[in-house]
Amino acid sequence: MLIKIPASRLLLLGLVSSALALDPLEQVERDQARGQLSSHNIFNRNIALNSMREFTHVSSYKRGAFGFYAHDGDEKTAWIVDPEERQAFLQVSWGLAVPINQIRVQEKAGENIQALKLELYSGTHWETLAPDSDLERGRFTFATRPASALRISIEINGEAGGIAEVEVYNTESATPLGRYGSADLIAAMEQSDAVILLDGSPYAYSRSGRKLITSRAAEACLADLWTQPVLERICMELGGQAELVEDDRLTVSLNGQTFTIDASHGVRVVDQIERLAQKAQMEFLRRGALIMVGRGLAALDNDKAASDLGEILGRNPYLISGRSKAKADAIVTPTLSKEGITYEWAGFRSTAYPDTNIDAWLKYSETKAIRSWVNAARYMNMYIRPARQVESAEDFEHYMDEIRANPETNSIVAMRAFLNKHHEDLSGEFGICNALGINVINETGPKHWPDTLHDDFIQWASTYTLTYYLAKNFGVEAHQFGNEPDWYFEQSTEEQILRRLTLVADAIHSAIEDVNRDHGRNLQSVYAAPVLAGNYQGRSARIMMRNLDTRYDGTKSATRLFQLFNRHRYSGRPHQNALEVRQAKQMMQEEAGEVLPQVFTELNYSTGRNWKNASFDNDTPAVFTSIAAIWGWMMQEQGVHGIFVFKLNSPGIWSWKDTGRFSNTITHSMHPEQDSGAKTNAQEQISYGSKNFEVCRLFGRGFHGSRPLLKTEIDCSDLQYRSWTTFDEEDERFYIWSVQPNDFMSYELEFDLSQLDLPADALVTAETVSGARHGEVTQVITLPKDQKIRLHQAPQSAMLVTVHKRKVSREVLYPTADAAVIQGNRSQANLGAKKGLGVARNANNNSNIISFLKFKLPEGADPTQRAILELHGHSHNRHAYDSGFLFRVYAIEDNNWQELAITADNAPNVYKTVSGLKTIDLNNYPVGHATCYNTPSKLRVDITRAVQEAQASGRDELSLVLIREIYWPDENTDASRAVIASREAGEESGPKVFVWK
Repeated sequence: MLIKIPASRLLLLGLVSSALALDPLEQVERDQARGQLSSHNIFNRNIALNSMREFTHVSSYKRGAFGFYAHDGDEKTAWIVDPEERQAFLQVSWGLAVPINQIRVQEKAGENIQALKLELYSGTHWETLAPDSDLERGRFTFATRPASALRISIEINGEAGGIAEVEVYNTESATPLGRYGSADLIAAMEQSDAVILLDGSPYAYSRSGRKLITSRAAEACLADLWTQPVLERICMELGGQAELVEDDRLTVSLNGQTFTIDASHGVRVVDQIERLAQKAQMEFLRRGALIMVGRGLAALDNDKAASDLGEILGRNPYLISGRSKAKADAIVTPTLSKEGITYEWAGFRSTAYPDTNIDAWLKYSETKAIRSWVNAARYMNMYIRPARQVESAEDFEHYMDEIRANPETNSIVAMRAFLNKHHEDLSGEFGICNALGINVINETGPKHWPDTLHDDFIQWASTYTLTYYLAKNFGVEAHQFGNEPDWYFEQSTEEQILRRLTLVADAIHSAIEDVNRDHGRNLQSVYAAPVLAGNYQGRSARIMMRNLDTRYDGTKSATRLFQLFNRHRYSGRPHQNALEVRQAKQMMQEEAGEVLPQVFTELNYSTGRNWKNASFDNDTPAVFTSIAAIWGWMMQEQGVHGIFVFKLNSPGIWSWKDTGRFSNTITHSMHPEQDSGAKTNAQEQISYGSKNFEVCRLFGRGFHGSRPLLKTEIDCSDLQYRSWTTFDEEDERFYIWSVQPNDFMSYELEFDLSQLDLPADALVTAETVSGARHGEVTQVITLPKDQKIRLHQAPQSAMLVTVHKRKVSREVLYPTADAAVIQGNRSQANLGAKKGLGVARNANNNSNIISFLKFKLPEGADPTQRAILELHGHSHNRHAYDSGFLFRVYAIEDNNWQELAITADNAPNVYKTVSGLKTIDLNNYPVGHATCYNTPSKLRVDITRAVQEAQASGRDELSLVLIREIYWPDENTDASRAVIASREAGEESGPKVFVWK
């Protein structure tokens, strides 16, 4: 039911604001440079406030249509409808269905809104709600009922209008929202105005909720290293201001007092907080590991409040424990019914730089596709040297024929000079891809050049020759037009656009055809265009689609010139990405009567220019969960051939303009720590793979290669929870991708696998990326008789569930040797007989601990299907906060070490004075990560590939290294370490490898 009311009456009633000047429309990506917002205040019981921002869905994602503005708690921002649309909708979700009975809608420029309808999603169906009265279309009061989402549909009069805020309440309950703390704690906070911190915690708690001390440095915590940001956060939360002045001193205005205070690196932070309180004439309280400053602290000085605060501030909020007896929040039922295919390519934009460890990281990534950037204009143009100016079509065709007759030995291309300059480096780069079985799409073609026949020929010859070279030497079949030609195309005529697109197409197809002719190959030429960054439905895209078989000279080709519709997308909104796939298909159908597969050779949460100002990075749960969902939603839409996340590696990006971790590069690179006097590599090396990288690694493992996409039935009241299922016929495994986007709650999931025709006791594993996990194995399950398994999934996380269809038998391998080594003044000590292993990295190398494991590989003809390393361990932290400790596991090729002889001085492939590997390559490479916390637990890492490769190479032993390296410049890891049981502790808790054959 659409409620229509004259805007004049609404204005008289005061129910909408008068017409306000609307902000200029921005680019869609720009808003994402804003920080991830907090709760504003803990007393607010608006269920929709800032909930699942990336999953807010709107009918159009044109500039300015930022749906989450309608529930960000800020009346000055709004979701604004494009005046050209007339009709639009906004959909807001808040997770699982909860009881509600009131919704309030505040309009923006309401006089332009002719009609408004509100629908509520119960968890199973939508229903339309009537407003409280015809005169109050923005207020809805109704009998309490469960709901998890709402949808507002509006009609406008041709002028801009929208929704400033939508609020959702359950007025029958006085209980505060659980995301902010217990009812007792909220009541205590009403009697106090305080900031509470905990020793070592990166969070501060106040009336505005739990917030990172500084979102620009997630490791900043209540510790002496972080005095300045701690003091700044306290001042901000208590309504004051702090400004850094010379010599690391803060000028503070707080509680009517103005003063300066020392914020130097390393000063005792608790003492400075107490001084701050004294100078501001405020209270200070130290209760155990808790530090409180503010007013009315007596309300918090009791055991119950201290316990609640310790829970909120004392551990990673994404750590979860299962609710085994609770009703499942979602029931996921994969079926054998095929409803589409997965991506062919699920990879990265990457450059395989020689003399770096990128080969090892590509191997660890398990990717089967990358997009490379060897552009003809940059690599080949200078070597195209025709004897005279090309002035006619006859000249053009003559030179073209000469090159095609002898691609490598003609008078036009200085091929020898090109090879002397580039062949060694390109052989290194593309040779890595060949060695790892990685398919490449190369950004080969140019995007802009002067509009002359001579320049046309230079670009054709350059593109042809480079394509021929890459195809002949490295089997590269797929090539792109030049990168993001949008601006140039806007300045060009339709004829110019068409000639450029088709000229490059001809060069690429001709080169592949000639490689097949000359070398007996059977390569399949793939040309992707127009590689747009912006309007994928605009003029350039339509010109291409209208001319799929038109050659550069206007004649018709017997074969299709364009194979893939190529574009880029930077957005953290899964619904937006899926909608745009659908819209692009509609455009192609309109123009060509058919639809090309789409390929996204760049995709990420936001463009590079925005990250530098952001409070998020590639480890922010909202970021990697959005990307995890985007992988699934775009695949569900069908018609996408491939996605390449931008970008895997970029040496130098950390230091470039102080970018640091705020980059769309999903790994960090730096010059590694080395022993004094060691040969320094000129190139930076990858030091860390973010959680966004881990999401892409796990998804790509299961959902590449155009595998069947199987129908997955989901019973969940959360409209945004999704799972997808595929089947790998070669390895006989089902893969289930589960994305849990709820900001605050963990979910209990039941996977009903009864329709998959599985053997009894089938092997099932789960690998998780969350705020607390780094892609490691989190569950290993033997399928029970009812073929239903129970998994719990953390807030804002992604999980890959692997189900083995092939019946397997399990074998347990125990280490034949294990030992920890300690650097520094104990570098000659052997600890092989100790009952414990460990991992630590410290500024003082006397505390660096590296552990080694050696296993005898299983014998027999049956191939290994799966191998999982299991350790028992916990973290030890000098602070009260349970930060967890992340370390890496490497497989190394050197097995020549003995348990009772190994020391830091003679250990294989590690430095003597710093915690790092000397050689990281295809034979010494990362196999996974493990994260341990204060509570002892099992730590599991999938080492299947390492076991299989060792067996295939004829080795009978496998050595693993457990190590914590430096992940980014100036990282401090002194406060925590891992404590792990060794084989001397017994088979129950000692290391082991489970092998399934």
